[in-house]
Amino acid sequence: AASRLQVTMPVTAETLASKLSDCGVPLAPAPLAAAALKVCHYHGPTAAQVIRHGLANPRDPYEYVDGLAPGPSHGDPVFKHPWVQTLLEVARDRVKQALDQQPGPAEDKWLICIRTFGRPGVRCQQSELHRFLFGVLLPCAAKILEEKLEAANLSLPALRKMAKRPLKSFQEELKKAGVGRVHPETAKRLSETLCEPLEKVEKKLNLSEKGLRELTLAALELALGPEAYKRCLIFVSHTDEAWTSGKYDAALSGTHWADRVVVGIRGAHLQVRFMEEAAPKGSHIVVMDDNIQSLMVEIPEDSVVAERKAAGVVNCCTQPLTHEASCFNPLAGTGLSTMDEPELMCFLRTVCPELQKRKNTRKVVEILLKMQVTSLKKFKCLPKQRIDALFEALRLSAKKQKKCLDATRCKTKLPIPRVLTKPSEGCEGELQLQESKKHGTKAELFQLICRAGREMQKHGVHVWGVNPSKNHFFLKGRGDSIRKMAESNGVVQDYSSGLGLVFGAWFGFRVTHSPQFYTRQGQIKDDVERTLRYWHADKKLLRFVRYGADKNGFRPGQFKSNKGGISSNSSQQDHSTEAETAIRSLIQEFGQYVRLPKKNEKSSCGLIWSDGRISKRRKKSLVHPPSKRCRL
Repeated sequence: AASRLQVTMPVTAETLASKLSDCGVPLAPAPLAAAALKVCHYHGPTAAQVIRHGLANPRDPYEYVDGLAPGPSHGDPVFKHPWVQTLLEVARDRVKQALDQQPGPAEDKWLICIRTFGRPGVRCQQSELHRFLFGVLLPCAAKILEEKLEAANLSLPALRKMAKRPLKSFQEELKKAGVGRVHPETAKRLSETLCEPLEKVEKKLNLSEKGLRELTLAALELALGPEAYKRCLIFVSHTDEAWTSGKYDAALSGTHWADRVVVGIRGAHLQVRFMEEAAPKGSHIVVMDDNIQSLMVEIPEDSVVAERKAAGVVNCCTQPLTHEASCFNPLAGTGLSTMDEPELMCFLRTVCPELQKRKNTRKVVEILLKMQVTSLKKFKCLPKQRIDALFEALRLSAKKQKKCLDATRCKTKLPIPRVLTKPSEGCEGELQLQESKKHGTKAELFQLICRAGREMQKHGVHVWGVNPSKNHFFLKGRGDSIRKMAESNGVVQDYSSGLGLVFGAWFGFRVTHSPQFYTRQGQIKDDVERTLRYWHADKKLLRFVRYGADKNGFRPGQFKSNKGGISSNSSQQDHSTEAETAIRSLIQEFGQYVRLPKKNEKSSCGLIWSDGRISKRRKKSLVHPPSKRCRL
């Protein structure tokens, strides 16, 4: 196709698209032609040359050794390559189109981008006849019969039509078709099972045989419903043999997902950068890996956990996110519900920090609600008598009253409003209720992503993630900690804002197009590096610790020859070398946040986290060093 593309001046996008269509280019001709002309400043022959060279030499952008060497400019030469720039232009139009098709204001829009490499699955390489025969017969018998049926040019629908007749007539029809002798027991087995749906009789796939369609896409359809594709795009690599050979097309054929494929670049970390550069600035992008079996949430109610445990459910403390089930809230079973902290309460606890204590907080909020003064603007407009009555109800001293009044006359930076608890009135802890009412959906994943976008804006951070662990006991323990804190402190916070791994299999970020967030140490430790870069810039991360992604059998960051993804076209030696090099570079660049684990110290990512802050005890010992007598 590339060698047949010849274009002379002058040329338009329509002319070039027509040439591409005639040559059988695997990409959509019209967007590709328009993008190439834009990159080449509308010079037709140059645009044709870029497309021809890009299709004929897909690995050319990655052959610059300096461009892929770990360092501050890692990946920059790849993105400057004309062919990558052309793919990026096509992707920009596709991402913008997907976001524009979503209803509502821009701040409520988000897009899930699934990065995949070498994972079409075996289903796309198997005919329906193969799947049926190997599902109902022994492998040896199935192979022999498949060869006979293919030689006779008989498909599964033809067999089903023949099987509607009595067994003897079915056997005679097989002979007439040229299948030859079929064992009577085999013919009987076929006759009995041909009326069954293929999904019921086919052999279940091993984990290594499953592809994108059976893993992440199935999990998203379960979590968001049958229209999940409207919120998702699938990013493949232009160098991936599974895409160039048409295996992904075969795997997604006949589904809504077939039209959601975007051609990106090679490398898991570079693909994330490609997603960011393809998205409009300020948009909310969620990244997922292609090998997620299920998206999970912990079950807050102990009674439900006990029932599941008694029923023999292995992961009794968690359940997959589903669009049909109602949202499990972290406060379920506590008798508490939630409310947003009034603005005036934020102001008062800024001026008088002692009001942050649990008992004081609840009393102050009750007084503010009773007197119907919750906003700072309304407080400033109150007459003196009502202000005095409010101060008297709050039992503030004359000194603190003056301090509050002085603070109202100048600009006071208010802290981020908290979510407070109150006794339940029939609706326990609806943290995400406003998203459910606003968007008309109960899908918990939908609500979680919307709330994550709102929390990022509120806290001034640019990334969020979920719990890197899939252990259901661990997830349940984090949920119990949230409920315990809510009961003791009166504050609900179902996310962690400290330093910890932002799990690379499922995370979201706000698009900034800022190079400071691009990972530069390769794809093996890209989630660790991404965590450190965002922490270094924002000094805060959001991780919703009740949620996790089950990649059962696919250990994150570990090499496996038949695993796909980052293990494709690699070896155990290359994998280990890149990981060790990345860890050394990250310690050198972010030594104040990470260190190597000590002997017998466990670490899931090869590093131990430290947020760089000095503890109160350590700080006190530095300011007031102990005397010699104390040291003795």
